[in-house]
Amino acid sequence: MKKSTYVIRNFETGQFYGEGVWGASKEQAQEFETLDSAAALAQKERLRSVEVMMLANEPDKPIMGGFRVDSLESSRGEMYRQIRILIAEDNEGDILLLQRAFERAGINAPLQAVRNGQEAIQYLSGRDGFEDRKRFPLPNLMLLDLKMPLMDGFEVLKWLRAQPGLRRLPVIVFSSSALDQDVNLAHDLGANAFAQKPHGFQGLFETVKAIEEFWLRRNCFPKAA
Repeated sequence: MKKSTYVIRNFETGQFYGEGVWGASKEQAQEFETLDSAAALAQKERLRSVEVMMLANEPDKPIMGGFRVDSLESSRGEMYRQIRILIAEDNEGDILLLQRAFERAGINAPLQAVRNGQEAIQYLSGRDGFEDRKRFPLPNLMLLDLKMPLMDGFEVLKWLRAQPGLRRLPVIVFSSSALDQDVNLAHDLGANAFAQKPHGFQGLFETVKAIEEFWLRRNCFPKAA
C-alpha cells in the first residue's frame, strides 16, 4: 500500500505547487513525506494563501483535509510560547548555529545563552545580574555543554540536582565528547539525555528537529520541586 503523502495547494486558485510552478492537477504537485516538511517549504518559498493537504494512500480516493500554513504556524507558536530553553555553551559560534537551527526548524521558543558553568548557576539562581525574571526567566529545558571554563557541565549538574527548586529541570548534555566515561558520569549526575554535537549545520538541524519531536512536543515537563 502506498504511504500517504502531502501536497501544497493554493486555497484561492485551487492550483497545486510543484517544483517552483503551479498546476491545476494534483498529479503535477510536489509530494512531501510529512506535513511539517511541506509547511517548511511553503514558508521558505514565501508562498501565500496556501494549505497543506494529505493525499490518500489509495490513488482513486480524493485529497483529504486541509491545514493552512498560517494556522499551522500560529498553532506552533502557541505551543512553544511557554517553553523556555537555556543554552550553556562557551563557544559563540556554536551558540549562533544553535539559534539558526532553531529558527530554521520554526521553533520560536525563547532561547537564552550563558557562556560558562558559573554563569549558568548565576542565571538559574537569579543573582549577579540575572535577578530580573522577566528578562531572564527560569527555563523549562537546558542544553548543557560539558567542557566550559570556570565551572564545567558536570559541576553544574551536580549543583543543579541538589537545589530543591531546580532539581527537576530537564537537562540535555550537548557535547563534542561522547567518551563512555563522560556519558556515564553525566547520567550519574542527573542528565536526562546526552547528545553528541554533530558535524555540519544539517546534522545540527536534524538534532534540533529530534529535540523538538520528543522534548517539545511529547515530553510532559515537571513542575518545580
